[in-house]
Amino acid sequence: MQWIYGFFLVLVIAPASLAATIRVGVGPSADFTSIQAAVDAASDGDVINVDVADYKEQITVRGKNITIKATGVGDGTSPLPSILPNNIVANAQTVDGREISALLLVEDAWVEIRNMRISGFSLSLAKRRATDIFAGIAVIGENSGIDVQDSIIRTINKGNNSLPRVEVFPTNCVDDIRDPNRGVGILAIDSLSVSVTNTTLTSNLDGVAAICVRDLSFQSSTVVGTGMVNQGVGVTVAGDAARIVKNKFGANWIDMLIKGNENRVLQNGSYAPDVALSNIGIALEGDRNILYGNVFWHTQTDVVDSGTENTVYVPKGRRTRR
Repeated sequence: MQWIYGFFLVLVIAPASLAATIRVGVGPSADFTSIQAAVDAASDGDVINVDVADYKEQITVRGKNITIKATGVGDGTSPLPSILPNNIVANAQTVDGREISALLLVEDAWVEIRNMRISGFSLSLAKRRATDIFAGIAVIGENSGIDVQDSIIRTINKGNNSLPRVEVFPTNCVDDIRDPNRGVGILAIDSLSVSVTNTTLTSNLDGVAAICVRDLSFQSSTVVGTGMVNQGVGVTVAGDAARIVKNKFGANWIDMLIKGNENRVLQNGSYAPDVALSNIGIALEGDRNILYGNVFWHTQTDVVDSGTENTVYVPKGRRTRR
C-alpha cells in the first residue's frame, strides 16, 4: 500500500516538476538575449524571467501557457524591463477584416505578465500607420487569455491623434460597438479571459478595449491621457459580467464606456487634481449594469445613461464631481 501511495504521489506532482525557468538578458547567466527566442523555446507552464533592459522586438505567443516577468523586480521603485518596437511590423493578424499588430500578440495562448513595461514611443510614424490597429498587447482567439499585473503600458498610438477610428468591428455579443481607436494599450477580441491589476496605462489613444471577452477583470489600475482630440476611452467593455473595480482615471474623453449588460463598476475615481478633466466619467449603453461607490470629482459629466435598468449609486455625503 505504501508503494502504491508513493507511486500515485509521483504521478500527481510530476507535471509541475516539468515546468522550467528560462532567463532572458545580456549577461552570462542568460539563456537567451531576446524574449521571443525564450517564448519559442518555452513549454506549457514555463516561466520566462527577463532582466532589466530594453528589448526591441515584437513578441508572438501561440498555443502556450507561460509567464513572462521581470527578474527580481517587485518593490515598486526598481526599473522594469521594456518591450519596445523594433521598427518592423512582424506579427500583423487580420481579425474581422481589420489588420492588427501588437508589441505582444497572444493568440490561442495564456500569458501571465508581471512587472513589465510595454512602450510604443520609438516606433516610426510610418510603421505605426502600417496596420489598422496598433496595440501594446493584443489577445485574439476564444481560448486566449492574459493576466497582467504591476506593469506599465504607454504611448501606444499611431502618431496622429486626428486619424479616424477604424470601421465598425462586427461582434457576436454586442450590437453596434463603438470602434476601437487606432492605438490601444490592451485590445482583446473574442477571448476567454483578461485580468489587469495594479497596472498603469498612459498616453495611449485608447486604454483597454475588451470586445466579447467572456471573463474580464480590471482593478486597482490607472488609465490617464487617452486625450480629447481623438476622443480616447479609458476602458471599453463590449461584453457582459465584467468587474471594473477601484481604478483611477483622468484626461480621457470617456473614462469608461460600458456597452454590455450586467457589468459591475465599483469604487472607481479620478486620478489627480493636476491631471486634465475627463469629459465623461461613465457612459452606459447597456442594461442592468451596477455602478456603486464611484466618485468622479474631476470630470465634466459624471454618468451618461442611455441604457435601461441600470443601478447608479453614489455614497451618501460624497459628491461625484467637484
